[in-house]
Amino acid sequence: MEELIIKPAAAEESEQIAAMIGKVFVEYNAASMLPEGRAKFLEFIRPANIRMRLTAGACMFVAYHGGQVVGVIEVRIYSHIALLFTARHYQRRGIAKKLLRAAIARCLEKRPQLKAITVNSSAYAVPVYEQLGFIIRNKEQMQQGVRYLPMVLLLPQQ
Repeated sequence: MEELIIKPAAAEESEQIAAMIGKVFVEYNAASMLPEGRAKFLEFIRPANIRMRLTAGACMFVAYHGGQVVGVIEVRIYSHIALLFTARHYQRRGIAKKLLRAAIARCLEKRPQLKAITVNSSAYAVPVYEQLGFIIRNKEQMQQGVRYLPMVLLLPQQ
């Protein structure tokens, strides 16, 4: 059986990253958004936009299995999860946890005093984030057609 590989994302992987996220998004998240929110998200994950963020130094990691992208995490300003997606047939295998660990390690390299990681979770992903140790920090919000729950993961202090 092939091994799971977690590595920093590269700009040339943008097409594969966007395709995997788009498929998972349509299946699990799109229905909970207004048309404006769906359009905004789909624009955010366009390959050209992912490539641009990676070229600018975005903190993004990918999980590969069998040569395919099966998971991705992107963290903005080394403290806020912008994307965390796992391909449907790879969910519940600890991939999100491994991606999160890699991202937190990078965030702490860049911001050693970091105390927390935040995320604006879709309703579907709340149980996943809770299993990863996140807690809900506010009631459901709606912004630009995107419905989400603000969550936070408090990091152990060194």
